[in-house]
Amino acid sequence: MTSKIKNIIAGSGLMAAAYFVSRFLGLTREMVIAWKFGAKGVTDVYNASFLIPDSLNYMLAGGAFSIVLIPIISKYVTDTTPPQIDKKGQEIFAAVLTPVTLAIILLTLVSLLVTPWISTLLYPEFTGNPAKFNHLVRLTRLILPAQVFFMVGGLINATLRARGDFRGNAWGPNIYNLGIILGGVALGGIIGIDGLSVGVMVGAFFGPFLICYLLAGKSIRYKLSFNLKSPDLREYIKLTLPLMIGISLLTVDQLFIRYFGAKSGISEGTITCLNYSRTVMLVPIALVGQAVGQVSLTYLAQLWQQGKTGEFALTLNHTMRGVIFLSFILTGGLFLVARPLITILFYRGAFTLENNLYTAVLLRRMVLAVPAFAALQILVNGYYAKKNTLRPMVISSLATVVSFFIYYLLARKMAGPGIAIAAAVCFWLILGVTLRDYVYKYGKKEGFQARSFIITSAKALLVTICGILPTALLFQYLHLLPLNPDKKMDALLLVGIMGFFYLVIVLVLSLFMGGEDADALKNLLRRLRRIIKRQVRPNS
Repeated sequence: MTSKIKNIIAGSGLMAAAYFVSRFLGLTREMVIAWKFGAKGVTDVYNASFLIPDSLNYMLAGGAFSIVLIPIISKYVTDTTPPQIDKKGQEIFAAVLTPVTLAIILLTLVSLLVTPWISTLLYPEFTGNPAKFNHLVRLTRLILPAQVFFMVGGLINATLRARGDFRGNAWGPNIYNLGIILGGVALGGIIGIDGLSVGVMVGAFFGPFLICYLLAGKSIRYKLSFNLKSPDLREYIKLTLPLMIGISLLTVDQLFIRYFGAKSGISEGTITCLNYSRTVMLVPIALVGQAVGQVSLTYLAQLWQQGKTGEFALTLNHTMRGVIFLSFILTGGLFLVARPLITILFYRGAFTLENNLYTAVLLRRMVLAVPAFAALQILVNGYYAKKNTLRPMVISSLATVVSFFIYYLLARKMAGPGIAIAAAVCFWLILGVTLRDYVYKYGKKEGFQARSFIITSAKALLVTICGILPTALLFQYLHLLPLNPDKKMDALLLVGIMGFFYLVIVLVLSLFMGGEDADALKNLLRRLRRIIKRQVRPNS
């Protein structure tokens, strides 16, 4: 195992813990919304109000602004303890920060002015109800300024990540979610669901922006720079432009949910139930895909700049295989416990039994996207670490256009469940196309082995199915335990017992299947055993 892979594993552990807290708070946020407001017209309006702000964020390439900056800034990180960004890197940062900040402020102001007209185009179904439409416009305008804090905070965070500091990624989203939760709890009884939108603004300022600003401290010097002739700025624009023009399902899948979920013929509350399902689905993606993806980009960029192409390919391959294997296991578990888990998380207050059953149905379909979603976040780093943003974005844009029609067809045929299935189908489609292109472009040059990734995926799928079938047979069809998944305590028992039974099966099968994947799992278990022994010894 190379040192970079070990660094990725170590950094991913920290990020996985942070993302677990983030997703826990994200679930708590949705639980508060379900408890206070249920799944009905007003929650659909709230979820729909994010479409314009998120579109603005995606139009400016959102998080990709910081992703592109990381490999550029990495060249100017000093080999000191702690690492610092030298004078040249500071100049590049200032040259990027100034125009990006001015652009997002200007576009936000324009968006605030044209919100009613854009809302009419996106949601003609809402215009027949003036009160509902005006509410949509008001909530959208409340949320829009948050994009300034996301974008500027993201650029500052890029300097932290270039230095191997991932605390901004760890803390920022948690503070953001806390802002929304507090907005719903503290203001929900006074101004209704508008309190959540106020929480979005407050959370975006204190989380993604202020925490990164404070963590960067004096390591970054902020100054206005209009050096448009800077070659590094031109390189940054060249790399970012494809991401601004292109589209990716990694970022627009939620836009599709909000857009198609509001179409005529689809029941009220569908957008909200889809959003609840997506929030639960993102938990395993955050624990595996996002955590590893955030850390791996930094180390992959370093390997590429050092000319270590063989180690680069090996690191990318091992990282992808580990992510896809764990993602399949987590997908199977979530598929099994979908109904009792939704009961535990959301079934209270204004959230009805009908909402509960419908959300569980959607989750079981949407969760099938998890392995592809997670693996794709690692694979695109193979391009980004080389500063190649054009190729993956062309592929992703073409695949996303095809995905739009898949969403359209399945939404018309199957309503909400069709939208959930479309998400799974489209993520697997994009992963397959992107992997094929990466092998074609870089496979022989680097020695990247797609075959080993496919074999690992097949093993993981087989293990997952072998875990699901006996568990579902015993507990869901033969009703081994007379427990009602729609009752809180029964649901809690079902999640614990079914989850344990399933994990024992997949763990045993994984250990006996052989190969590098089994060896990696055995090493992980040995490491955990040593940690437990160290904790036990002082007390003995």
